[in-house]
Amino acid sequence: MFSRILLIFSACMLGVLGVSLSFFPQEILQIFDQDQIPFTNLILQIAGSLYLGLAILNWMSKNTIIGGVYGRPILIINLIHFMSTSIILVKFSVGMLNAYLLILATFYIMITFAFIVAFMTNPVIEVNDIEEVN
Repeated sequence: MFSRILLIFSACMLGVLGVSLSFFPQEILQIFDQDQIPFTNLILQIAGSLYLGLAILNWMSKNTIIGGVYGRPILIINLIHFMSTSIILVKFSVGMLNAYLLILATFYIMITFAFIVAFMTNPVIEVNDIEEVN
């Protein structure tokens, strides 16, 4: 149940970020007071498509137990993404003192810790708990 909720929450968050970056790069650059260079718009739209791809992967994998033999790659992909992005967001939010980046960094850090918990726990225990209830 924990892995299902985690994948659904991360899929929704990444989906919102992906749609926002893909379709509204100019508006996002205005929020952060950045120059609207065409190359920056291109990079934001490419990042948005990557976010959408990861969101769809998480959404389609929500019924699998992450951390097992077959779910381990999904767990590692998400852990690497959320951990590295958390570090980058904290670094930039401290340097820029931007409230939006701090809020986004907080969400990323929380999801990173959730994926670390999923990585450290045994998924067999989750399956046994579900079978005992039935």
